Amino acid sequence: TVTQHAFDGNRRLAALGYLRAHPDVDNVLLLRDYVAWEARPMLRRRAAAILAGMEEYLAAEESVERA
Repeated sequence: TVTQHAFDGNRRLAALGYLRAHPDVDNVLLLRDYVAWEARPMLRRRAAAILAGMEEYLAAEESVERA
């Protein structure tokens, strides 16, 4: 139903928000898979943006640790 479809989208959006707040390698791998299979463009774009930010954050964190 339409209501169930919207509810599922909201749950996925909330899950993406949770992942955004927990940047680590496991979540990068999870988001890469999610972006590959998510059919809804809005959720796929949001996940891709979170993924890009998370990869950038982890790369910067790694360069600081090496310094």
